[in-house]
Amino acid sequence: WWWWWCKMGKLHTLYESILGGGIDTDPNPVLTTREKHGWYSFDFANSAFMQVVMAMYLPLLLQSMALKKAGFPDDCPNYVVVRGNESLSEVVFGESVADFFIDNLQIGKSPCTSHCKLFDGDHYCQGVPSQSSECQAVDGRSLYDLHVDIGSWQMNPSEYALIFISISVLFQAVAFISVGALGDYGTNRKKVFVAASLTGSIVCICTIAVTPDLWWLGGVIMIIANIMYGVSYLMYSAWLPLLAGSDPDSLAALKHNDISQYSEYETVLQAKTDEISSHGFLWGYVGGTTCLLITLPLLFTMELDAAYRCGIAIGGIWWFMFQWPAFFRLNPRPGPPLPANVSSYIGYSWYQTWQTLKRLRDIPTTFRFIVYWFMYSDGFNVIGNVAAVIANDSVEWGCIPKTVGLAVIIVVAPILSLVGLKVVNYYQAKYKWRPKSIVVGSLISLAFIPAYALIGFFTPKFGMHFGWELFLLVAVYGPNIGVVQAYSRSLLSTMLPKGHESQFFSFFEITDKGSSWLGPAVVAILSRNGLMRYSFVFILFMLLVPAALLHYTIDEEKGVLQAEAYSNAHPPGDTAAASAYVGKVSDDSEVQTLLSAEDDDFDLEEDDAMVDVDESEM
Repeated sequence: WWWWWCKMGKLHTLYESILGGGIDTDPNPVLTTREKHGWYSFDFANSAFMQVVMAMYLPLLLQSMALKKAGFPDDCPNYVVVRGNESLSEVVFGESVADFFIDNLQIGKSPCTSHCKLFDGDHYCQGVPSQSSECQAVDGRSLYDLHVDIGSWQMNPSEYALIFISISVLFQAVAFISVGALGDYGTNRKKVFVAASLTGSIVCICTIAVTPDLWWLGGVIMIIANIMYGVSYLMYSAWLPLLAGSDPDSLAALKHNDISQYSEYETVLQAKTDEISSHGFLWGYVGGTTCLLITLPLLFTMELDAAYRCGIAIGGIWWFMFQWPAFFRLNPRPGPPLPANVSSYIGYSWYQTWQTLKRLRDIPTTFRFIVYWFMYSDGFNVIGNVAAVIANDSVEWGCIPKTVGLAVIIVVAPILSLVGLKVVNYYQAKYKWRPKSIVVGSLISLAFIPAYALIGFFTPKFGMHFGWELFLLVAVYGPNIGVVQAYSRSLLSTMLPKGHESQFFSFFEITDKGSSWLGPAVVAILSRNGLMRYSFVFILFMLLVPAALLHYTIDEEKGVLQAEAYSNAHPPGDTAAASAYVGKVSDDSEVQTLLSAEDDDFDLEEDDAMVDVDESEM
């Protein structure tokens, strides 16, 4: 007991040190290089989850486990193993005209020519079927029915990863609403941040236990880890406007903040937000790419399923190891305390979310941007999902081993993202490009990928039919994906009401992570009907339409003014009605009285604030 007591005492000391940040007792200190590097370190740590785990190994592991559970390739009628001294004539194939796969029989197939060789009237392929589309039924014309059972639901193994991605992000949306508003009160931002990040990294490591018999466990782990990643990233992003506003240059500009110099302060604040946001993504790509390079040799030295499991575990360990500088260096930067009589934190967060949704009409520019982000974030996220499935199961690689081709693409994409961010950062600082213009340009560039894939409907010669085409497309995808993410986050940060950062970033994350159920769901439905290529029509729409709307309907300066008016009309901590609603007050009439009184006050404050905005615009 004494030993455990000492250990718990040390853990409590560690916990207090983490929550305090170990930097400054000032609730909102001036930003230091140490704290800024602590913020960058978290992107360095958790990017391993997105780039290594979610973008590569976990979907492949889930697909492989589901295929093996469904009987692939052993149960395929057109797969035969010739054993011992058997000759081809001793193997009975029936009357089908399938492309037979003959294991352990040399028929002189060249790896750079046609997949199968004509032999005795039928097409015979050496080796094992590598794609589920090569598993043919006995009639030789249709695909063999491969499926796994979840209760009475029969699921195509190729849909498994996509469906569980959709389920996980739906749960993410619920989690964002349940904790999003809490991050703006007290030190809850840091408490939730630390708890979610530690849980996510540890659960990720547990993927090492997934086997074909426990094929469902991979989906459960994906759901939990993705929820924890999303919640930690939400709280992490909510620090961005606080850090940019506490930068010494921003504070110096703020000292001279009168009506004539207001735009100068906003220019400095926007530049600092762009700088911090883009550098966070830069370090994220460095961390994710480094972790990926560490895991790649596993694909060539181990059995593939084992390599997938180890790669995921290494990604979890990387996340766990490198998140600690953020825990110790980031200041809590607390908000106002929660009402003392709040009895349900989750209920209170849902109530605050509902109140904010009702007030979104007061901040229309930010609201429109979040809606557009809902669309185009789903568009560029699902590009990677669809391309990975097509590359793994439909593309003809020719002389290039599929494993090598996939590895090259997955390594090159984040490297190009890093290069793209550095180049755009340089020219943005030199020519003062607006974040909105950068985002629109990147979306138009990304739209080239689905447009090119749709050409494949009209010709088999190109249009994402061959592996070499993916090398060309990643040269478009890589440099633009990091840019659009970094500058979208930066654009939103400058249009957020002060004191409501976590609440509004929860909407941002809901529309990013939470909306990404839509793309995978559409792809899964089309895949079930053999129409996966049609998903590129959906992607093209989700990129071009919001790009046009963003260009013509978003005024950044107006968004900043609306955000300031909102924060003046609805200051954080003015929660009498909310605390009555979710706390100890149970008399319905008293609750309604408080709600009505608060709404009247808010309306008066809002009118005054909007008058100020109109006068400043004049």
